[in-house]
Amino acid sequence: MADTEVRRHHVLSLLIAQAVAAEDALRTAADAAKARAEAERAWKAVADHADSAHRAWLAEQETARVQAENWQNIARQSKESADSIWKHITLPAEARHADWAKEHSEAAITAAFWKDMADRATDSEKRVKS
Repeated sequence: MADTEVRRHHVLSLLIAQAVAAEDALRTAADAAKARAEAERAWKAVADHADSAHRAWLAEQETARVQAENWQNIARQSKESADSIWKHITLPAEARHADWAKEHSEAAITAAFWKDMADRATDSEKRVKS
């Protein structure tokens, strides 16, 4: 996921630079309608990219939530079991639960970042339209 996220941020940087350049060009364009349409398309590309990343992180967040819940249940069952073999599972299960809970929290933070980027790009697109 880390390599994918690095690529997403790289693409985001390129798209934002293109959108800012298109918006700057609008100020001095001979054909304002054409330049406005180009700036709108550029900001929409930023919004679409960020929205796609946001949806991917929401999926990652849900996967992590389910995994954390599963490991929490395994840890609970191992504590409640009278079978001695389950007692050796408790600590590893608790550790996996903690790992997935942390992944869930990190995915939520990253999803929020991409949601904010999508919202900001959509606001920029609307601003250019008006």
